[in-house]
Amino acid sequence: MLSFLRSLVALAILAALASGCVKHVKPYEEKKRDYRSDLEVVPEPATPSDGAIWTERDQLNRLFADPRASKINDIVVVRIEEISQANNTAQTTLVKDSEISAQIANLMGAIERFQKSNPNFNKDSLISSKYKADFDGGGETKRGGKVIATVPALIRREMPDGNLFIEGHRVVMVNDEEAHFYVSGIIRPHDIDRNNSISSSLIAEAHVEFTGRGVVTEKSEPGWGSRALDYAWPF
Repeated sequence: MLSFLRSLVALAILAALASGCVKHVKPYEEKKRDYRSDLEVVPEPATPSDGAIWTERDQLNRLFADPRASKINDIVVVRIEEISQANNTAQTTLVKDSEISAQIANLMGAIERFQKSNPNFNKDSLISSKYKADFDGGGETKRGGKVIATVPALIRREMPDGNLFIEGHRVVMVNDEEAHFYVSGIIRPHDIDRNNSISSSLIAEAHVEFTGRGVVTEKSEPGWGSRALDYAWPF
């Protein structure tokens, strides 16, 4: 038995040393969103004029236009400014008060005869009942969140109606603590400002995610044993 305990302790020490030598942050797998629009718009085909030499896809056309993202693989900077607050308050008050009193003045002389043999009997309060119940309950929940960041995104698709589907990732690592930003959605080309950026509030069908991995994230979560016990504990 003693040798078994020694082997168990040695195994635990080796496992701790091995975990300290291995980097805790796993390789980051970028999220890919396969966006499908339920609304399909078929644009009218362009009819070139006779003698026209201008083409829409020519890169030289950008010399005569604002340098804003408009084509596939162009970069647009997304300013994530997501602030959410929610408050919910409930108040319940219940009051119930009832009182019942009954008396029998005369029952063919039986009440008088029973009262003579039982001096403590009071016919005026033969039946008496009183009930009162009070309940006062209340609850309040508050929740808030705030995320401010900038994430460069690529134009992945050009929709038939002219809108653009964008998707971008950003990974920031400080002291072995990773922060992952992800944003995707549909934007209108004219919402892109002169700085080639757009606010997240102007993105339709938006997916905005902010997650973290590392020592701080691990320490802020309960261990697997605590979670298993909390899940299985019946009381």
